[in-house]
Amino acid sequence: MDSMLHVGVGRATITPPIGVDLMGYSRRSRPSTGIHMDMYATALVASAQGATVAILDCDLIFLHPPLVDEIRDAIAAYLETRRSHVLINCTHSHSAPTSSPVKVGGEQDRVRPEEEAYICSLPHLLLSAVRQAKTAMQPARIGAGAGCIAFSANRREKLPDGRVVLGNNYKGAVDHSVGVVRVDSRDGRPLAALVNYACHPIFLGSASRLISPDFPGPMRRTVERETGTTCLFLQGATGNVNPRNPMHPDAGEAERAGTILGLEAAKTFLDIDTLSLI
Repeated sequence: MDSMLHVGVGRATITPPIGVDLMGYSRRSRPSTGIHMDMYATALVASAQGATVAILDCDLIFLHPPLVDEIRDAIAAYLETRRSHVLINCTHSHSAPTSSPVKVGGEQDRVRPEEEAYICSLPHLLLSAVRQAKTAMQPARIGAGAGCIAFSANRREKLPDGRVVLGNNYKGAVDHSVGVVRVDSRDGRPLAALVNYACHPIFLGSASRLISPDFPGPMRRTVERETGTTCLFLQGATGNVNPRNPMHPDAGEAERAGTILGLEAAKTFLDIDTLSLI
């Protein structure tokens, strides 16, 4: 491949079977009972000037470190690139299954056989998304922009007695920027949208037993509808950033927030002019 930028995208469905435990809330002790939206692993592979990178967006709360090593090694070997050139980003949905023997939610003392089978499938599914992306690679142009949405807040609230609790600290550090990277084909057709935002995906609370990507799912759906291209969501520095209105028993607020974010991201995407790297 020549020194020109080439980009491809691919996607694999990683929705677990109904009945798996959902991670993120220790008080949610019972297994999942339904699916709000399918879960995805979306891959972007890019190559230029002899270097190849892969970026993956995964609808998981996290990936167990040994599993990350296995997946990155497999992708790097397939792409004939460095392991350091493979980025795996989890959306951090709290309505996603486990990928680890360590469980925060459900039956915390064991991983059931169907969960073990699901975990074992993940390396193959993520590599499948990368294979699709590599096959789809073509000459590309790139550009970037930023929007702004304020549905998140710092969650370290200090009470009058000095205690710090999970709440809303409206004076605390928070990033409302919506980072967007646009990738087009050489003739200007949209190829990919990468969207970055920092907020815990906890619009669905512990009372919900639905498998869900939370707000990143509706966000991607909205961007893809409005731009006609594949969207990846890259979670930001969300450690102490929660929604202003979190923890609902259904997906209504996740749908609303994701749609708002998706519309802002799509507006930003459509205003970006892309350029060739060389």
